[in-house]
Amino acid sequence: MDPIGKGTYGESKLGQWRRHEGNILIKKLVPDAPGSDLQSENEHFREECKRLHKLSNPCLVRLLGASVIDQDKLVFWEYFEEATTLQKYIKEKSPLQGKTILKFATSISIALGYLHQERIIHGALKSKNIMIANNEVKITDYGFMDWKDTVPLEEANPEYLAPELFDGDEYSEKIDIYSFAMVLYELVSAKLPFQGVAPNEVANYVMKKLRPNLPPGTPQAFSQLVQKCWAVDPFARPSFNNIKAILEAQPSCLPET
Repeated sequence: MDPIGKGTYGESKLGQWRRHEGNILIKKLVPDAPGSDLQSENEHFREECKRLHKLSNPCLVRLLGASVIDQDKLVFWEYFEEATTLQKYIKEKSPLQGKTILKFATSISIALGYLHQERIIHGALKSKNIMIANNEVKITDYGFMDWKDTVPLEEANPEYLAPELFDGDEYSEKIDIYSFAMVLYELVSAKLPFQGVAPNEVANYVMKKLRPNLPPGTPQAFSQLVQKCWAVDPFARPSFNNIKAILEAQPSCLPET
């Protein structure tokens, strides 16, 4: 297998699978929590994969299959040869046109709204987990929250994490809404959230209710949407269905360059 890279929640490689034509992305999840019952964890992993495999949405990268080899849990994701991450796309194409921001933001809200409808939390939404293939959004690395929860917060891209995660409180699908706000910030500013702040300091900023500054001239309606999405109170954040409705009803809220 050809190595692709090592991310927060596992290592990814290109490979082949007899049930699929062309390359696939094989991701090895982070190890189970210490002291876990291996048989129970493997069964839980298989059930999670079955659930995710049934999902069907044009804005989601498909989970094709999975395997357990010894203690390694491998997930087989659909792979797009010409795709790039949204983070790289923004870096290369910025400043983005308002219609592009609107298209990508709406597609992300549709995909995440679908996941939440299926009672699935993404848990790691960020511009690196949003692929752009043929100018269309494809979201990957969703689900598997029990394994994501084993990763220390300071290693889990803290700039995208909701305040309730730093507090150690119970969390819900609303953590994805907060992460989405940071992606919106990237789309309009072409900057990473909390750029220049050390990862181990981000939590202090977030818990003090500090947020990145949107660029001067950002339309009020767009700014209000972002602020609602990164609200401290999870219950104050809109659902993705509401976000989609706002974006579709007020396309003029997005900046033109």
